[in-house]
Amino acid sequence: MAPRRRGDGRRGERRGGRAGVTWVPVETYAELEEATVRLAPEADALIMAAAVSDFTPAEVEEGKIRRGGRKELELRLVATGDILRAVREGNPELFMVGFAATHGNPVSDAREKLGRKGVDLVVGNDVSLAGAGFGSDDNEVYIVGPEGEQFVPRASKREVAGRILDALAANIGEERAG
Repeated sequence: MAPRRRGDGRRGERRGGRAGVTWVPVETYAELEEATVRLAPEADALIMAAAVSDFTPAEVEEGKIRRGGRKELELRLVATGDILRAVREGNPELFMVGFAATHGNPVSDAREKLGRKGVDLVVGNDVSLAGAGFGSDDNEVYIVGPEGEQFVPRASKREVAGRILDALAANIGEERAG
């Protein structure tokens, strides 16, 4: 199963297309959470690859914050919610794939997230590796499931996405058969 290009950059929710993909552009955590929770009941699987910040500003200013003679400004952050957990609560049968970006060996973080989030697979990657992950066209990952992990050596992100989709297809088939 090879990944297809999904979306053409235009704004607005669209359904259909060759892969039956729904494209919903979002700009904030709240928009992402609302769209994901709303659309999850219609899905066969959810691959939650968005790199959502763990924290967000407690207050949002409309426009520029002027210095006004101040020499410092305190920024208070609050934890964002947990989209995977919210989706799992409302959709206990949905096959879900989460991601764990970490520094160092990602397998332990991925395995911990697998249990804590209640997802079916977690894709772990070491974001400290030069030439892989953020800001690179390549990546290397571990796909972690309840039965073990599979290492995907450094390859193009398109190839890595294909391996993730292959693992999803194999595991969703086992889950539905068993």
